Amino acid sequence: MFALVIPTFNESYSLPFLLSELENVWDREDLIIVVDDSEEVEHAATAKLIEGMVTKGFQTLIIKGKLKGGRGAAVLKAMRFLLEQGIHFDFVIEADADGSHRTADILAIKNYKRDSDFVIGSRYRQESKIIGWSFSRRLLSRILNSLIPKMLDIETSDITNGLRRYSLKATRIICSHECKNSGFIYLSEQAVYLKKSNINPNEIPIIFAPRIAGKSSVSKKDLINSLVGLINIMKMRRNLNA
Repeated sequence: MFALVIPTFNESYSLPFLLSELENVWDREDLIIVVDDSEEVEHAATAKLIEGMVTKGFQTLIIKGKLKGGRGAAVLKAMRFLLEQGIHFDFVIEADADGSHRTADILAIKNYKRDSDFVIGSRYRQESKIIGWSFSRRLLSRILNSLIPKMLDIETSDITNGLRRYSLKATRIICSHECKNSGFIYLSEQAVYLKKSNINPNEIPIIFAPRIAGKSSVSKKDLINSLVGLINIMKMRRNLNA
């Protein structure tokens, strides 16, 4: 069974678009978990969307996360929920709720060969494409995804994208560690834990689409915190390898 984890924060506008597309392609025996970090009013709106999916016969549930607790913490919460509740699954997929991760690419990563423990949907493979980004944002993302993998000794072209798939084995490894960083830098932290267990990422090309609503929540403060987090991850990596 596959478990699709969708972390959300004030995305009750964009989430219906993703869920409506999933209705046409998602297997009803597979699970959808929405981890919502929103305030109560927004959370209530998201909960109604999930109730609608349940009514249509989908295995869907919502977990209340910590208010703006961060994407990484939300995904980890869902992973631990699956393990603690004894819910059988073969793979966990994580994807954004804002429409930037297309349903077609969620399915592509779902259907990728089953002997891979860790798969990343990459925006930087030869066949990949990014739509709607400014030159400055493309440049910053490209620099980060060139430098961070080299600093952490992880072979991937896109360590900051959150469209990923983990096997049960990889999920257990991730859940055995506490989340030390928030934001997109936690994706690097996960990769370090898996690398320590000799699990390296495979990649598939994706088309990274514009957000359906709103704008990126990544601020200058988030970037500074991520740089600090990266330094901490490098220290943590050295300790893991000691």
